[in-house]
Amino acid sequence: GNTCQEKAWPGQLGKLLGSGYTVLNCGVSGTTMFKNSDASYWNTDRFIKAKEANPQILIIALGTNDADPLALEPIERRVQANYLDMVAEFRQNGKDPIIYVCLAPPLFGPDKAPQNQMVETELIPRVKEISRRNRKRILSTFINHLLGASKEFPDNVHPDDAGSALMAQIAYNKIKDAQVIKPN
Repeated sequence: GNTCQEKAWPGQLGKLLGSGYTVLNCGVSGTTMFKNSDASYWNTDRFIKAKEANPQILIIALGTNDADPLALEPIERRVQANYLDMVAEFRQNGKDPIIYVCLAPPLFGPDKAPQNQMVETELIPRVKEISRRNRKRILSTFINHLLGASKEFPDNVHPDDAGSALMAQIAYNKIKDAQVIKPN
């Protein structure tokens, strides 16, 4: 939904954070947190790149594609163990990045209503539980602040440049609340 990588929300977050931060966008649209999926994020080059970057701050924004109402396996099994495994991957060998887990943005429109219901009733409670159990920070405001932003999600799922700007501002505010950010 973005016109270029710089307009995706991680690119816009990098501009907000300024020169003291380097933001690497390792997201892959359409992937799942579930390891045993045809579209598993675990099997992407970007996952390897994210681990090799040894981030000091990590934002995990996965799970929306796991909230498939037609999936045969319950979301609890598809997401929870895999999410915890991913956190462990970034904590190997004494590494201890600050980790933010994102509550998925809403999905819009009648076609996406069943999946949005799964996001709200199944995925988000699981991510909150993962956060509580592992003392991770939550970018919960993604869902709270984007409920009225349907026009910024033209395909009802992915943000356009304006929607990405909203998401970047939300992430920036959460990071800013947790640490000192020095302006350019």
